[in-house]
Amino acid sequence: MNRLSSLLLCAAVLQQVVTSRALTCFYCQFDRKGRGCSNLQSQCVRGGACFTGSGLYGGLEVLKGKGCVDKELCNALGSTDFRGVTYTVKYDCCRHDLCNSRSEPSAGPSRLTLLMGVGVVLLRT
Repeated sequence: MNRLSSLLLCAAVLQQVVTSRALTCFYCQFDRKGRGCSNLQSQCVRGGACFTGSGLYGGLEVLKGKGCVDKELCNALGSTDFRGVTYTVKYDCCRHDLCNSRSEPSAGPSRLTLLMGVGVVLLRT
């Protein structure tokens, strides 16, 4: 097997490892926008995604929340009840560990890119 084939095989295996395990996401139950959040961590079910959600009432964003969600709800509208009122929720999703933090997503390298770099170094030795 030549080096290119080995590298492609390594990349395919690493992709499966990275995408097949469950994500860890920040969790904060829906509450009024602007309220503090303890940012607990939660483990998603396999195939889930991290989300930051906006609770809308009359078109205004009044609630915020974050956690794990079924990937089918990503970038879709759902609903949640808060203190006896039903709110429309928009789920903004991401699919890597702790990606739903308070800060904006970083432009740094992905985990797969880093793992592929390690694979290249190992193949050269």
